[in-house]
Amino acid sequence: MAHLLSKGFLLAERWSALPGRPGSPEIYHNGLGRYFVGRPVLDHEERVTIQYAPDPDGVLEQAATTLRRSRFGSYQYDQDQTFPVTRRLAYAAFPDIRPKNQLPQLTEEWIVPEVERGECNATQAAVLGLPYRHRVTGETIAEWAERHASAETHP
Repeated sequence: MAHLLSKGFLLAERWSALPGRPGSPEIYHNGLGRYFVGRPVLDHEERVTIQYAPDPDGVLEQAATTLRRSRFGSYQYDQDQTFPVTRRLAYAAFPDIRPKNQLPQLTEEWIVPEVERGECNATQAAVLGLPYRHRVTGETIAEWAERHASAETHP
């Protein structure tokens, strides 16, 4: 899991902490070779403090360390105390920053049943316009999005 969180694009949008709004997530170095995911927040006296992401299993720390060593391992980064995070790592650490109302990403849980059964290949499925379906529920992406949109409007 940690390996996957350290892959992908870096979080493109970065923002500063404002009253009532935390800043963008970053990797923080503790000076002892460990790296943690956190974000700046303003306390009640408008002083900047760091809110660290809860990480009971150490997965976020492992992903942060992997990201630091793989992408920012050069000596030119040795003096830095903070590093950018990937979008995956940021969303895992702080789910409240995940963009809302977006269709689910096509992962292994979204399949084209006809391709899975060997009735056609992926190119043929695309030409025929066969829909992706959820592996468990069988819903199409449009059905899934509609169900989740109606669930948000009706508590």
